[in-house]
Amino acid sequence: MAFPVTSVLDTFTGTNGADLPVYSANWSAQTGAVNLEIQGNAATSSSAALGANYWNVSNFGPNCEVYATISTKQADGDGLDLVARAQQESSLSTLDGYGLELQVVAGTDTVAIIRIDNGTGTVLGSAVGQEIGAGDALGLEIIGNTLMLYRKPSGGSWATLGSLQTDSTYPNAGKLELLLVNTVVRVDDFGGGTIPAGSGGGVMDDRFRFRPSVTSSYTAGQAFKRSAWPEDSRDFSRRDNIADNRSRAL
Repeated sequence: MAFPVTSVLDTFTGTNGADLPVYSANWSAQTGAVNLEIQGNAATSSSAALGANYWNVSNFGPNCEVYATISTKQADGDGLDLVARAQQESSLSTLDGYGLELQVVAGTDTVAIIRIDNGTGTVLGSAVGQEIGAGDALGLEIIGNTLMLYRKPSGGSWATLGSLQTDSTYPNAGKLELLLVNTVVRVDDFGGGTIPAGSGGGVMDDRFRFRPSVTSSYTAGQAFKRSAWPEDSRDFSRRDNIADNRSRAL
């Protein structure tokens, strides 16, 4: 079945330099982060620090999704997070929930599913090696205790990215949130919401191989930065492909 099944919430069409909570009352500030702002009809951080705002209109879920398009890719070393089921979202230091995390690096970029506990991210399973380009879209789907990443290459179609993961720490509905590092990145077409019963992405299959979690920590000026991988990160793309192929053979 298709992903996404919910509508775009914001296209960020506004005046350059306007902070998101000023541009639209649907966005709220988060203590511990600068506001995002409008630039070129897209969202970016208002400074080199971490920028974050959450969509305050309602809670979504518990079955929910969040997605966005990267209109301008961030610089190497910077990150991006799309958060769903956000709890205690008024402050970065108390934020709980789940997120999609993109880390842009000099080699192959990485995308991971993270659990956020009081502003600290824990990678669920292993990050996926995937080079991201301008115009690509990324998304996260949560159904029950299962989480799945999605990617749509520029001009292409949505497809799953990596392997299904599972976690039961935060089972309740919550807010959606956007976190960006530095003023280079531009994000457009932020969307998401509650997934109606029976309309999920159709990939929730217990044949997938689940992997151990990896603790990470938040560092000012970066997103929820992972401190280490469970194995040599230079080879994770090959490992993920092997694991996925084995999973499909089960």
